[in-house]
Amino acid sequence: MASVQTLHLPDKDAKLGCGFDSTCREVTKVQPGSLADQHGVAPGFILMSINGDDSLTGDIKEKLKARPVTLQLGPKEAKEVVTEASPHSPPEPEGVVTLVAMEGSLGFGVSAFPPGGDEDLGEEGGA
Repeated sequence: MASVQTLHLPDKDAKLGCGFDSTCREVTKVQPGSLADQHGVAPGFILMSINGDDSLTGDIKEKLKARPVTLQLGPKEAKEVVTEASPHSPPEPEGVVTLVAMEGSLGFGVSAFPPGGDEDLGEEGGA
């Protein structure tokens, strides 16, 4: 299974080595031996973020040309579930961890701790 790749291009001499479709969101070709190829990027991968910004608004082509730049690319199956909290939503409780399965299951189970259950962890914080 292909995974999400983060590639950093530090200066103007750094080349990604792949082509994008007209929207600059999907990889259409990868040059053999290029940085993209070395990191497992393949045609069909999608651009997931530029410099940590996953909104992909504005002139994407110009953002791709800028240096330094950090890109996150992944297979189409690597869909993140984004939930937007309304201003009236209560804040998420401390200690909440969101896990995103790229494909299939995460491979482990999770059980809930009872309210106040952290007291049972002892002085050293448990696990």
